[in-house]
Amino acid sequence: MDVLNSEERFALECVRCDSDAEIGSSLGEFFSQYREIDWNSLFGYGDKMLPFISTVIEKHGSSIPIPRRMVSLLRLQHVSTLQKNRGAIEEIKVIARMFHSHGIPLIFLKGSALLFTVYRDDPGLRKMEDIDALLVNQGDLSGAEILLKQMGFEEASGKRYYGFDYPPREWWKERHCHLVYFKGALRFELHWKADLVSGRPLLEKLLESSGKMDLNGTELQMLSPEGNLLVACTNYIKDFTDYRRDLADLHPRERNSRSFYYRLFYLCEIKKMLQHYRSDLSRENLCGLIHASKYGYGINTLLLLAKQIVRAPIPETLIADMKADRLIRGFVFFQRGCSFDQFRKLFMLRDVMTFLNDPVPAVRKGLYGVTCAVRTFISKILMILAKR
Repeated sequence: MDVLNSEERFALECVRCDSDAEIGSSLGEFFSQYREIDWNSLFGYGDKMLPFISTVIEKHGSSIPIPRRMVSLLRLQHVSTLQKNRGAIEEIKVIARMFHSHGIPLIFLKGSALLFTVYRDDPGLRKMEDIDALLVNQGDLSGAEILLKQMGFEEASGKRYYGFDYPPREWWKERHCHLVYFKGALRFELHWKADLVSGRPLLEKLLESSGKMDLNGTELQMLSPEGNLLVACTNYIKDFTDYRRDLADLHPRERNSRSFYYRLFYLCEIKKMLQHYRSDLSRENLCGLIHASKYGYGINTLLLLAKQIVRAPIPETLIADMKADRLIRGFVFFQRGCSFDQFRKLFMLRDVMTFLNDPVPAVRKGLYGVTCAVRTFISKILMILAKR
């Protein structure tokens, strides 16, 4: 179903606007068309989007017919996220000092890096599941693990934490994945290879453009603005493969809603990154990183969708560079026939063009989806028979 429901459209309107005047005008028009919003659905499926939406409600709450209970829940969630992230920030500083004092270079990634840049003024806007960091040198893995244990972290491999059974250590190693550690409720992911990127050449390019940030005597090594943007896009591409697997057992309506908010969150974060970095973003460096990545088509089309759907400020010069690719030109041509609110249709177009670009992975994912559906069907039949 391509048509957005009222709560999905509301979330989209909230993140498309760039000024209070725009938001006021947009919401006025919105509520003249949509009388009711299923707030329970929005809160249930769009949890990662709620911090962004809450800022709009705080400023324009008088013109939004939102129940008081929901306003209280939004404020509570923002305070909770803010407190949790402040704790994560302090823990990141401790880890950074410990690793620096032992001569082990470590780069913080994804939300862990964005807390110090994009969300610096309001850390409560970014819900985080964990702290991510990348070892610059793979040979430092043993030393890094010793330091983490000294700081009170426990490896999760082969154990059960918060309702999830983590695979054994060999499983992570074979796939060149990250290792997971816990310190109380705090989860830390240590990436020792370029599993967030694709190959050593790209990793070297990322490291070349990385820099250091001083936080009151604590030195943090960070990727460049282009590097952070690339990792965010790559993270979407890789995460969404697993996310679609997680959605396989859900009811179609729930699956559609969760998928919508998940995608919208990434588009919104891309927009915030571009707004924050602006003049600091190097088009040449970004093009070089994208070219070195095996996900070039996926990254470029994600940026194009961010521009169309949430009005992310993608430089026109960058779009001109993208169009050197014939497949991107085809995507742009068909994309123009869709309006910004034809959200699912636009992502479906992207998926179709992805298949044309490289059909083998898409077929493999499709077969996995069929397997999940068959497995779910059989398990439900067995449950019915067991009750008789």
